[in-house]
Amino acid sequence: MRITILGLEQMRTAMAIRLAKAGHEVTLYSRTRKGAAGLADTDVRVAFTVAAAVNQAQVAITVFSSDAAEDALTFYPGGLLHNLPSGAIHLCMSTLSVEASRRLAAAHAEASQGYVAAPILGLRGATASGNLRILAAGPEIQVIRCLGILETLSQGVTRVGPRAELAHALKLGASAFTVALVEALAETLAFGEKAGIAPSHYLAILNQSLFKSPLLDVLGGLMVRHDHEPAVQTVASAAGDLTMLLQAARELNVGMPLAQPLLQQLQNAKSQGLAERDLTVLSRIRSQDQGKAPAAEGAPDADRRRPDRRKASEPRKDSGPEKRKAASAGRPAHAERRKPVLPTEPAPEPPAPEPPAPAPAAEPLSPTTGARYLARADDGTVELDAWKTTHFECLGGTVWAWVDGARHATFWNTLAEVQDAVDTILFVQIQPRILVNPNAVKEIKPLLWGRARVLLAGGTVFTAGRKACRTLAFLLH
Repeated sequence: MRITILGLEQMRTAMAIRLAKAGHEVTLYSRTRKGAAGLADTDVRVAFTVAAAVNQAQVAITVFSSDAAEDALTFYPGGLLHNLPSGAIHLCMSTLSVEASRRLAAAHAEASQGYVAAPILGLRGATASGNLRILAAGPEIQVIRCLGILETLSQGVTRVGPRAELAHALKLGASAFTVALVEALAETLAFGEKAGIAPSHYLAILNQSLFKSPLLDVLGGLMVRHDHEPAVQTVASAAGDLTMLLQAARELNVGMPLAQPLLQQLQNAKSQGLAERDLTVLSRIRSQDQGKAPAAEGAPDADRRRPDRRKASEPRKDSGPEKRKAASAGRPAHAERRKPVLPTEPAPEPPAPEPPAPAPAAEPLSPTTGARYLARADDGTVELDAWKTTHFECLGGTVWAWVDGARHATFWNTLAEVQDAVDTILFVQIQPRILVNPNAVKEIKPLLWGRARVLLAGGTVFTAGRKACRTLAFLLH
C-alpha cells in the first residue's frame, strides 16, 4: 500500500521505518533535509512539499498534538485536503479535539476522501517498538482498509464505532483519567511518606491489594524513582488534552468538576518550568507541599534536591566562579529555564487560512454496527447479520463466518477481533479456533470428562471442552 506520513518528527520517522519493513511503499513529508535524518539506509522516500508527498497516496497518516497543527497542514491550498486523491484515506493519529475531528470528517467526505480517526494510547517514544494501543473509529469499510497499517504500528487496535470523532473523545477521556490517577497517587504517596511509609512500599501494597494495574505500576514506578523525563505523557500535552476535554464537555453540557482543578495543577507545574517533564512530576510537587522534597537513592539530580533555603541575610559561602557553576546544577528545573520549550512540529510553507465552516457529519458507509458486519464477496463486500451467523472459524489467518450454511471470508484475522466488533451477541469459544453462536445451538450431547458434542443449526457438529459446555449450559437454561 502507498502510505504517506506527516507530523511530529520522532513519531513519523519510527512509523515510516516500521511500515517500510512491513512491505509498504512509504513516503515521509519533511520541510527540511535535516528532518529526514535517519532514513538513509531505508526504503522510505522523502518529499519536501505536502502536495508531492500525498498526491499518489492511498493512505495519508498525520500525527500531531494540536488542532492548529492539523488544520494548518490539512486546509491550506497546498495541503492534504486539496492534494489527497479521491478515494484515499486520511488516517488521523493526532491528538485532537472532538470538534476538530468532526470537522475533518465532514471536509474529507465532501472531497470524496475517507477519514479514519486513530489516536494513540501508550508510552511516549514506544512507536519504534510498536508498544502502543490504537483507538480506531470511522466508516467500517474505511477502518478495515487501515487495519493492517494500525496493527503493524501497535500491539492492538480497539474499534470504537462508525463516527470518527468518538475515537478522539475516548482518547481525551483516557488522558483525563490518567491525570486524575497520577494526582491521586501523588497525594497518597506524599501522605504516606509524611506518615513514615516508604513510597515504594506504599505503592506495592496499593497495587497488589487493590488495583493490580500495569498502568499504576508504570506511573507509580516513575514517582518512586523520581524519574520524570518524558515517558508516558508530558505535563504540557496532558494540559492540552484536558483543555480540549473541557471544551467538548461544555459543548455537550456535561459537568466535569474534577477536570478543572486537575488542569490548574498542570498549569502550576508548567509555570514552574516542568512542561516537558512527565506528568508524574506532580508527585515531586506534592512531596514538596508536604514539607519534604523526595529523597534520592544514588546520585542526586535536579528533581531530587531540596530548594535552596538560605536566608536572605546569610552570605553565600561559595563565591568563586567554579563553585557558583557547580551550585547552579542543583537548582530546581524552573530556575534553569523560565520558558518551557515545546516540541517542534512541521508546518506547511504558507500560513494557514481560516478552516472551512463545519459541515454535517458524513454518513457511514455501513448503516449499522454491532449486529451486522462486512465480509468479502466476488464483487466487493457483503453485509452479514451476526444473529444469523452460526459460528466463526479462524483458518490460515482469516476468520470465516457461516451464515445460512454458506461460508464467507471476513476482514478479521483473529477471534478476539470478532468478539470486540460484534458486541450485541456473546459468542462462545468452544475450541481455540471456533466461536459458536449460542442461539444456533440445537443440541448438546454429553461426552466423557465434562466435554460435549454440540450440534448447530445447519447440521455442523463440534466438540466443546468442559468450560465451554458450562458457559453454553448457563446461557441456554
